Amino acid sequence: MKQTQRISFLCLCSLLLTLLPVNLVQAQTAVQECANSVIVQPGDTLSTIAGEYLGNQIAYARIVAATNAKADTDATYASIDNPNVLEVGWRLCIPATNETVATTPVSSPSAALPSAASSNSTAANSTAASSNAATNAAITTTESITPTASPEPLVQLAPGELHPLTIARMRQESYPGSDIVIEQVLEPGVNYERYIASYLSEGNKIYAMLTVPNGERPATGWPVIVFNHGYIPPEVYRTTERYVAYVDAFARNGYIVLRSDYRGHGFSEGDATGGYGTPAYTVDVLNAVSSIKRYPAADPDRIGMWGHSMGGQVTLRTMVVTQDIKAGVIWAGVVASYPDLLEHWRRRNNSTPP
Repeated sequence: MKQTQRISFLCLCSLLLTLLPVNLVQAQTAVQECANSVIVQPGDTLSTIAGEYLGNQIAYARIVAATNAKADTDATYASIDNPNVLEVGWRLCIPATNETVATTPVSSPSAALPSAASSNSTAANSTAASSNAATNAAITTTESITPTASPEPLVQLAPGELHPLTIARMRQESYPGSDIVIEQVLEPGVNYERYIASYLSEGNKIYAMLTVPNGERPATGWPVIVFNHGYIPPEVYRTTERYVAYVDAFARNGYIVLRSDYRGHGFSEGDATGGYGTPAYTVDVLNAVSSIKRYPAADPDRIGMWGHSMGGQVTLRTMVVTQDIKAGVIWAGVVASYPDLLEHWRRRNNSTPP
């Protein structure tokens, strides 16, 4: 009999040893699997991604560990050395969320036990004793759980560490503009004056078409439309050309219209760096807004914005940075996500979008 038991025990041990490596391999494979794969978008941080996918912003360290583990076997995933540095386009591995321990408080023994008045029988006393023991066991089990470690602080980035395109970074910057200077008087419209004007943006002299209605000025000044043009090759752009009918329609209806160049367009100073990959054109428009607010004939509390195509994207970005714009119109705006812009809107033979 003892020999039979010994043989059975040895067989069981052999079976366990046979299964153990398989289980280990399966466990390792499971660790490397991703519940989701995420492409980093402008403005993303590890903590915000962790909050969205794992339900807890301080769980970003799990994303770092999972992504780095995945990167060891799959080069399409990012390798994260510094959690404070996250680049747009990186592919991250989101691990499966862990099962959480229930936090509902365990009922006290007195609440779990039947009342003394309910029964005086031996069976009732036995049941009460069993319930008491079970409750005490539950309390013991709950108390034996390892306390949750103190949460790690959220990733905090200093203002200078935020990407220049992020809304948060742009809201931290200042856009003082300047006084508007009349550079040239043009032939007037039917009921308004036309000028080539200029203002300053980050030290660059930016030219603009400016129209001002004739007639008695309202007590608070004329309402304003800041007009943002779409993509025009900077080398062929001219301040007085394009969108003539649109500007005329607004001007004839009692609006000051400021149709600004962007830097590097026409005779405006600076480099034409493009409307999507840098905040430069949006900065020029934000400075245009500050400048027109200082113009004596303008009502600084009634400023609207109109943008076409690339100018629609500039309009949208401007409106989320400043509260000075009270209404906006975007006509056929290029307002897709940045990955979509880079993938589908980049011009051929051009490494960056216009």
